[in-house]
Formats: sequence, structure tokens, C-alpha cells
Amino acid sequence: MNNPYEISDRAGKLLNRKAVRRFEAARRKCTIAGFDELTIIKTVKALYKELDADNRKAFLDLAVMVYEDTDPHGELEDEEDELMGLWLMSEVLDKPNPVTGYTYTHEVERKRDRAIESITAGTRKRQEFQKALRYWSRQTTQYADIVTDEARLKAFKDAGVKKVRWRTEDDEKVCEVCGPRDGKVYDIDKVPPKPHWGCRCYLEAVKE
Repeated sequence: MNNPYEISDRAGKLLNRKAVRRFEAARRKCTIAGFDELTIIKTVKALYKELDADNRKAFLDLAVMVYEDTDPHGELEDEEDELMGLWLMSEVLDKPNPVTGYTYTHEVERKRDRAIESITAGTRKRQEFQKALRYWSRQTTQYADIVTDEARLKAFKDAGVKKVRWRTEDDEKVCEVCGPRDGKVYDIDKVPPKPHWGCRCYLEAVKE
């Protein structure tokens, strides 16, 4: 896999297109009801439940694809697919992430509650829906990359890899933190966290 983010880019774009449709449908429903407060609460809660379900399914599919495409590793058995789902929830989505600074699951709830508050209190309802969509899309894009990184690291560990090499995109966008890390070798359990959102650095296995 030359660019480990090709799959996550596709997954993120598909999820965000679906999110646009879901937000627009929710906005229309609230508009028809005259933005009644109870309708807003009920509709937005249902919206975020659907968005979260969309993401979790896509993130699991993404994790499996990335894991199987990572060298060294290979195909997963059916029972391993189920274990991957448990791993995804407990190790990626339900744990604080050093890049985002929050837990994905809790942030879904926070974004939902913030959207309800903003749409209910705001005078420009369409703009509040659009703002909530932007926040959601940004989180979805970031977590598609996080799932990719974590699935690759898991594949390496499961294959017995002990050391990994940090690789940057080697272009003008590489930040001052990541630049000096390019080519550095780390023990697989001591890899430093990514320093910022949208980091496209990746790890490759050091084969002994």
C-alpha cells in the first residue's frame, strides 16, 4: 500500500456525502414543523444516531480493508472480523485520542447536544444546521485517518513486527514536528502520537 490513506479518503468522502443528505432531511423536517423545540430535539437526536451508525459501520469496513492490505499481514477469518469490531470500539472509538483530545463516542453526544442547543436558540436555523454538518464532517474525516493508522499498527503487531519507521509525505506541507521524524525508527510500542489534525505521516514495518 503506497498511500495508506487512499481507502480512508474514499470512506470519508462517502460518509460526508451521506451526512449532507441526512442533515438536509432533518432540516426540512424541522422546517415543516415550524422549528418546534420538541421536534428539533427528537429530530436531531435521531439524526446523530443515524450518523453514528453510518460511521461505525464504515469505520469497521475500513479497518478490515486496511488491516488486510497492510504488509505484513493478510486476510482475516470470519471470527477475526468480529474481534476487529470489538477492538475498534474499545481501543479506538471509546478511548481518548491524543490527536483529537477527546473520545469519539463522547464527542458524538457532545456534538448532538450542542447542535440541539444552537438550532433551538439560533435565529438562523439553516446556518446552524450547516455549522453542525461542518463539525461532524471534520470529525468523520479525522477519524477515518485515525482508524487507518490504528488498523495498520494492529496489523504490524499481530504479525510480530517489533519496530516501525516514520514516513512523511516529503513535501512542502510537512510540519516542523514531523519533518525531523522522517525515517526515524521506533519500537512499535513507543511510537510518538501524531502532533496535529490532518497529519498524513504513516508508519512502515521494519523487517528484521
